[in-house]
Amino acid sequence: MASIPTFGFSAFLRIICSNEKPKRRAIVDRHRPSKEGGYDYHRNLRNSIKKLAVGSHDLKEILAEVAKITKSSERRSTKRGVVSFLRWIKVNGGSISFCDPVFIDSPSGLFKIRFDANCVVEINGRRTAIHVWNTQKPKLSRKEVLAALALVRRNVVTKVDTADDFAVLSLQDGNLYKWSDSPKSHDSLADSILLQLDQLCSLARSEFGLPQIGESAGWPQPLPLIV
Repeated sequence: MASIPTFGFSAFLRIICSNEKPKRRAIVDRHRPSKEGGYDYHRNLRNSIKKLAVGSHDLKEILAEVAKITKSSERRSTKRGVVSFLRWIKVNGGSISFCDPVFIDSPSGLFKIRFDANCVVEINGRRTAIHVWNTQKPKLSRKEVLAALALVRRNVVTKVDTADDFAVLSLQDGNLYKWSDSPKSHDSLADSILLQLDQLCSLARSEFGLPQIGESAGWPQPLPLIV
């Protein structure tokens, strides 16, 4: 049975904020046959932020856990992200809660996107679901980030009590990108992004001899999540 990739939100942002050549390479790599799932580089950061957010661990305890991370680059990145998040939340945070992930299907069903909020914080009276970005390259592009957040807002299940706003917090520079900053002006770009990635996914499937969607029986199963 054919498989489709599921992009975590940071992976999705990396792709859409990249130039054309690395964007195509990333899509091809996600379709490359492999028996193993991708390594979740940001799992330790997400877990650390959640522990800080709920108050189950203090900074000293978190840093002690981070020091045990084997890969030096991941250890440094996680430590930097934890400290940046703690500084930001102390200045901007009110009551903290959490919400369910939001799933986005591409128009042709060739890939999925999963938005996971690290926490929900009240900002200017709006419950804002925040996804943290802790990657140095590529540099975030405001219009692409807002287009991505427009896709999230569009795919929220309205019957579920979730959040009023959706945002990306860059732990690299402290910038906060909120859907409500520009709620309508990036819808057309959001559609263009989905269509372009559908085309790239279709080309990647052809390159590896994978059945195009609709050619195999049953709905395709998603590949492992890459964040």
